[in-house]
This record gives sequence, C-alpha cells and structure tokens, in this order.
Amino acid sequence: MKAVLFSKNLEAYSQFINVCKSFFSDILFVSDSMSNIFEIRGLRHIRKNQPEHDNFIDTIYSFNGEILISFNYGHYIQKDILDLFNFAYNFHGSILPNYAGPHSINWQIINGEKKSGVTIHELTPEIDGGNIVIQKEFELLNEYTAQDVLDKNVDVASKLLPNLIKGIEQNSLSPIKQVKLGNEYICKLRKYEDGEILKGIVKLEIIEKEKSNNKPRLTNYNKADYNKFNSQLIFMERLLDRTGIDYYKKQDTYEKN
Repeated sequence: MKAVLFSKNLEAYSQFINVCKSFFSDILFVSDSMSNIFEIRGLRHIRKNQPEHDNFIDTIYSFNGEILISFNYGHYIQKDILDLFNFAYNFHGSILPNYAGPHSINWQIINGEKKSGVTIHELTPEIDGGNIVIQKEFELLNEYTAQDVLDKNVDVASKLLPNLIKGIEQNSLSPIKQVKLGNEYICKLRKYEDGEILKGIVKLEIIEKEKSNNKPRLTNYNKADYNKFNSQLIFMERLLDRTGIDYYKKQDTYEKN
C-alpha cells in the first residue's frame, strides 16, 4: 500500500515515521519544513507552498497513493486532495470531539485537563470533524510539559497505526459519528497575548505576599514538582514552560529573590 503522509516535523516524529515505513511500500512526505532531513534520509518529499512545487496537487496525484495520513500537520487539507484517496485519516492529539482544532495539546495543559489521548478519524472538509475509527486515552500527569504530551502522543499514535492498517485490510473498522453536546472546548491558534490566560490558572488565593519583604510566595501548589517558589516570576516561568506559551508581561511579574 502506498501512502502520502502529511506531517510538519519528521525529526520529532521519527518513531511514527519508522512505523509507517514498515507498513507502506512507498511513502510521499508532505510538509512545509525547510529541513533537509528528508533528503538526508533519502525520503521522497514535497514542500507545500514552495516555488519548486507549484504543481503540488499534480505531484500527489501522480504518486497514486491509496491512503492519506495526517499526523500533527497543522494545516487544512483541501477537499480536492482528499478526493484523490480511497482512505484518508488524521491522528489528532485529544479525545474528540473535545479539543478539536489547533494546538490541542497546549490548550489541554492550560485548562488543567487530567486526561488526553489520540483520536484517529476520517479526514473531511470539517476540521477534526470526521467519523472516529480509533481512540486511545492516557493520563496527563501534573508535571507534563507540552513536549512530554507530544512525545506521549507520538508513542501512542505509533502503536495505533498497525491497528488502523489491519482494520483497513480486513474491512473491520466501525466509524462512529462524533456527537457534540455543546460543551466541548474548541481550540484556537495561539497568540503571544495568550500568556494572559495563565492569570486564570494562577489561583490568587495561593499567592501571598510575605509581609516582611512584600515579595510573593506560593503555597499549596501541587501541580509543580517542587513545593515552594520564591516569586511569581518563577511560577509563571514554570507554567509557560509546561504550556508552550512563551510570553508574559514583565509588569505582571516580580523580581526573583
């Protein structure tokens, strides 16, 4: 079976890529990466929206792939591309229909979710809205950063891919329509200003100013892997690291001790 794989970062997803290579007879990689890692590994690769690939869709069409797989690609795949394939699936980093949309991993950490997972769903013109074929849930530990969750996501997806291929070959997949109750979190593109969201996570009741020196300290914060912080700045830096948001306003922080 020949596959076209849409993915934005081959180096970070090498475990998943290696599993793909073991199941598919030939793979065409599609990304917007400028890295030469594809050429170094001798992999067939086209970059979307690059001058040398003005015939982007024609190249995919001439490859004559049977299955399209999208894994953390991060871009919309238009219907005229989907129509070229017998099978088209996306690996999404949440338990859909919750956290559909971009940066799902980051938003789950920001919102303090206790569980995440991987959903394999049929690719349709509706973003992350296709029928679900496989889901696997896993726990979000308190100390997990966005990178930790991404690594877990890659590992789980790599283990689910053989099940997907087997289901296709045996015609045993049972797609389930997504049922939305109206309380699902819909992800959005992150902006620098989203650092302000962290104010909502910081429970003001656990930030106390020491009367002796008027500097804040944190107590009873069990999500971090240490018990006390010397300042709100350290606390904010920890949250920013966990969520992947790298911006906050200087005037909203305190100097370190």
